[in-house]
Amino acid sequence: MSRERASLVIEHAPFVWRVLVHLGVPQSRLEDASQEVFLVALDDGFEGRSSVQSFLYGVCRNIAREQRRRYRDLTEIPTEELPESVVQPAQEGELWVKRAHERLLRALDSLEEAQREVFVLFEIAELSMEEIAQACGAPLSTCYSRLYSARERVQTELRRRAPSSLPRKEAKS
Repeated sequence: MSRERASLVIEHAPFVWRVLVHLGVPQSRLEDASQEVFLVALDDGFEGRSSVQSFLYGVCRNIAREQRRRYRDLTEIPTEELPESVVQPAQEGELWVKRAHERLLRALDSLEEAQREVFVLFEIAELSMEEIAQACGAPLSTCYSRLYSARERVQTELRRRAPSSLPRKEAKS
């Protein structure tokens, strides 16, 4: 692999991973999907008509869509509550963060695909609305509308799925 290609992968791998996770690629398929994104991106070649992240996002969107379609019937059935587990006090905060992330992913699953794309690009990938409009091939005003609707839906879903208690902080002596 040339240095230029290797630096593209190294520099943008975290972005690709985050986008794939939040576009609904199952955890068990993330590594393969990430590799597939870079294979497609390097094969198609970046032509510079948009930012590298916008280009990679377009590839991620297509790969994620295919992954979700291909593996839809092979995933576990989500439940409202996670099974009880015994955790050490030091792991409690980590577990809370993991469960919060799982709730976010389930909330993202409730969005229409176009809303999810805009939400993920703006809130998670931190692209500008102009880049998002270009990546999605939609007018800027439409992207803002999708973002507003997606935020409302995600907030509603997160409130609905809120845990009954927050992690306790240990009192310092």
